[in-house]
Amino acid sequence: MPKASLTSAETRELSTGLTANEAHELLASDRRRLILDVLDGRTTSLDLDELAVEVAAHEDGSDPADQNTLQQLRILLHHNHLPKMDEFGVLDYDPTSHCVQP
Repeated sequence: MPKASLTSAETRELSTGLTANEAHELLASDRRRLILDVLDGRTTSLDLDELAVEVAAHEDGSDPADQNTLQQLRILLHHNHLPKMDEFGVLDYDPTSHCVQP
């Protein structure tokens, strides 16, 4: 009996480890897509503050962002986006040390 070919969705699931639903949930957020862009190609870790500065610069096109904006972004990253991305296994986030490992 011939072996059935994998669909493109099944191939992506195997290569990323995410189901199609998980990938859609992860990528539904513009900010999470931006975080992935910022981390793309990085091999070293960075801390939450560094990530917030880079994300803010990409979002607003302004460098540096004001401290209020950065504080709000750090809170959102820490409590929402980074834990979800860590849960899906696309990065490692240590909430105690605020270290992000691509």
